[in-house]
Amino acid sequence: MTSRTQSATAGAFIVVTLLAIGLGLAKRVDLPEGLHGTYFATIDWSAPPVHSTIDRRPSTESLAAAWNGNPPPIFSATWEGSFLTLRDATYTFATLSDDGSRVYVDGRLVVENGGRHGMQVASGSMGLARGVHSIFVQYFQDGGVFQ
Repeated sequence: MTSRTQSATAGAFIVVTLLAIGLGLAKRVDLPEGLHGTYFATIDWSAPPVHSTIDRRPSTESLAAAWNGNPPPIFSATWEGSFLTLRDATYTFATLSDDGSRVYVDGRLVVENGGRHGMQVASGSMGLARGVHSIFVQYFQDGGVFQ
């Protein structure tokens, strides 16, 4: 493993711990486990997808794997699916990304971490009722080091 790959797998793109919990519990209520990941060879999700899979945990590792360990300098990806909340509460979502990322819950933008930038955390909170909710995540890599 090269040092570039090692730094890439150090955790560049992490979406909320809630997803891991919610997706694990989803098996109990017959929700699919993981998020549907779609990968594009353009920065703006405009080209036909080059890869599509179920990602158990969207991460730097899943991004690298989608590109057989060698992601291009410019690409984009989306993940979509559902998660389960066990009680009415305010939930916090976050991304840690090198270049842009966004998180939508039930169609509402909750995290805006857009634009070309180095590693950066952004978060947002949203009140959710107990039950199943949709999630949609966008990410793009706009050149530079993939980490």
